[in-house]
Amino acid sequence: MIAAHCLKPSQPPRCAAPQSRSKNGLHRPDLVCINVDVAIFSSSSSSAIGTVFRNHMGACLLACRKSFCCIISPEVAEALALRCAVVLALEEGFHRVVLQSDYLALILKINPHVATGSDPE
Repeated sequence: MIAAHCLKPSQPPRCAAPQSRSKNGLHRPDLVCINVDVAIFSSSSSSAIGTVFRNHMGACLLACRKSFCCIISPEVAEALALRCAVVLALEEGFHRVVLQSDYLALILKINPHVATGSDPE
C-alpha cells in the first residue's frame, strides 16, 4: 500500500516575512531546494517519507509525504525519498534543484564529490 498527500500552499504563512537573505543557503532565485527525510516504523514494518520544496528565500513551494508498507531499511527509504523528490520536481517543472538529505552514506554513493564538512581543507 502506498498513500500519498501533496500540498501546494496558495500563500506563504502569515509568520513568513520576506527577507533579503536566503534561509537555505541558496542565493540564486532559479534554484529550488528540496529537503527529504524518512521515518521508519519497525513495529508495523512500514516507513514514511517527507519532501519539502523551497525557493531561495526559504518559502515553501510544495510539500509531499508518502507512506510505504514493508520498507524498513533506512537506506532504501531514503533512496525512495530522493527518487520521489526528483520525480515530483520533474512533474512540477523544477529543473534546477538542490537535493538535501541527512543520510550522508547515500549522498556519497550518489555523488562521491560532495563536501562533507570533515575535509581538512
